[in-house]
Amino acid sequence: MSERSALLGTSAIAPDYKTEASAGPDLLITVEAAKYLRLAPQTLSRWRCEGRGPGYHRLGGRIFYARPDLDAFIAAGRVHGPADAA
Repeated sequence: MSERSALLGTSAIAPDYKTEASAGPDLLITVEAAKYLRLAPQTLSRWRCEGRGPGYHRLGGRIFYARPDLDAFIAAGRVHGPADAA
């Protein structure tokens, strides 16, 4: 029996709450989404306050980004040629 199970008074395996991304494989926390976009986490936080940037979900007071929303945000910023660059 693990020390944590002994403290809980059960032999059941206690869930591991160390990873915040346990909400699902396609939901990323801010730090993970920033890494995916190659941005600083503070940039995503600022964009949320400014009402811009990729869409996000607030679940239980926590912020999550869906991978498809990040991919759509990337696609929306695609530049096709010199005329689009301006």
